[in-house]
Amino acid sequence: MFGFLSKRDSERNLEKILSEISSVRSFLEEQLQQMQRQERRRQTALESILDSQNRTLDVLARLERHEPLDALMALAENFALTFLSEPENAASQVLFGKLTDLLDCFDLSLIMDVNEAFDPERHEACDVRGDRSKQENSVIEIVRPGFLRGGHVLRCATVIVNRYDAASGDASEEL
Repeated sequence: MFGFLSKRDSERNLEKILSEISSVRSFLEEQLQQMQRQERRRQTALESILDSQNRTLDVLARLERHEPLDALMALAENFALTFLSEPENAASQVLFGKLTDLLDCFDLSLIMDVNEAFDPERHEACDVRGDRSKQENSVIEIVRPGFLRGGHVLRCATVIVNRYDAASGDASEEL
């Protein structure tokens, strides 16, 4: 079959085939390199996403334990009770302002609703007293301040409620 082709034609055809094979090989090598670059970019992006998710999970795990928040809330609770016992003290007022600023940094706020209406969503009654000089069903004393975080109640304030019919001093069933 190849008898009619000369040696020279055969060499040219072979060179042509080798050239085409070489160009196909170069093309395939370029494609492979491009695919490897894309894969490295994908891997880098995936690692970045996983790293970000791990950092997010670490933050969430710390927030779920609330260890720093618990310590801050304990400090705020103790200071708030001290402040409530001496609200006229100028130094206490300044420090209380700084404490509320610190709580704001953690999106926390105190529930200290003295002389406000009792709200079962924000308050937990531990006792009732009858004081005719104050409005009925209002909070007359904070036993333990509560906390809000992001507008949601983290812990209700423990309070004493004013009830005119408070005979025994026990928390009313209605509250």
